[in-house]
Amino acid sequence: MLINLPSKVRCEYRCPSCGYRGTSEFSDPDAINEPEPIPGNSRHLAEQAFRNAEVALEKRAHQALTLVRCPSCQVRDRSGTRRAYRRALLPLLTLAPAIFMFCVIGTALSFPALVAARPWLPITVGCGGLSLLGPFVVQRAHRRLLREADQAVRFLPSSGPQPS
Repeated sequence: MLINLPSKVRCEYRCPSCGYRGTSEFSDPDAINEPEPIPGNSRHLAEQAFRNAEVALEKRAHQALTLVRCPSCQVRDRSGTRRAYRRALLPLLTLAPAIFMFCVIGTALSFPALVAARPWLPITVGCGGLSLLGPFVVQRAHRRLLREADQAVRFLPSSGPQPS
């Protein structure tokens, strides 16, 4: 059995700084516009898969709405931005061991005489490499999260700012 899973959802947006309220449409950038196969021919399983997809889509929409700029005051939600920085740390956690070991091995192979005199030098170079490349990796991941949220959310026309 094939089923078309939802890829767009309408959400209510409320700006925490200026009180703007509006309707937005979230389009899932990872959604496939083709029918998805559902195991078995049960209508109940298809309905359950559709409901699960709707819940997951609404959750992603809520996360994206905390990252977009308000159309009225152009301010991003601070708590959402902080959460995005925490999510942006994940790529660093996966790259940190590789960066550290690359610096340690590269230093040990490039300067064997210097390492023999100062055995702590490769570890220092590895820590230095992490401290230089770490902020770059996190900033790049954070910008990617913000860009994806901006591209996925579209504000629908309304009657204008409606302070609460």
